[in-house]
Amino acid sequence: MQKRKQSLVDFPPWWLHALLLVALWYNLVCCASRVPGSVGRRSTSFSERPKEALRRGALMKMLQQNALTLPLFIGKEDEKPPPLCGAIPAEPNYAAKVGDMVAALARGPDDDENWILAEVLHYSHSSAKYEVDDIDEEQKERHTLSRRRVVPLPLLRANPLTDPSALFAKGTLVMALYLQTTCFYRALV
Repeated sequence: MQKRKQSLVDFPPWWLHALLLVALWYNLVCCASRVPGSVGRRSTSFSERPKEALRRGALMKMLQQNALTLPLFIGKEDEKPPPLCGAIPAEPNYAAKVGDMVAALARGPDDDENWILAEVLHYSHSSAKYEVDDIDEEQKERHTLSRRRVVPLPLLRANPLTDPSALFAKGTLVMALYLQTTCFYRALV
């Protein structure tokens, strides 16, 4: 009997969510330098940016600012963090909204599959498919993907002092962003 090669699609959604959260937290928040003026209204949609191509550095700075201005969950005493807060996965029936950032397993022009950072353009409840846009302006690609190939990214940051359960434990397998790219790789916390 031939052993089938295991891909990230074969893992349960909560596992993929865990990978993505640590990746974004580590690469976009921990490695990001504090950006002056990052306090204030946070735009969750990259479609609000000008449509001309962004330089790689400008795109990376925009991602860092987005991560730094992600709202912090501050719950009442004994209140648990909601889904999509830190390492807390989305509910099984959750559908990301238009403009939300997601990780998407997309096929590239050379027919290889990569997990990319993407923005939701549309979700069809009848077909359970997303239309997503690769946020890398150089790629300029749209993809139509099934739910299992799209993982919503956190909408709130978890406070490590009050909600340690919403953080990834040491040794957790996650997906992290390659530096200066919008592609993910597997990593350990």
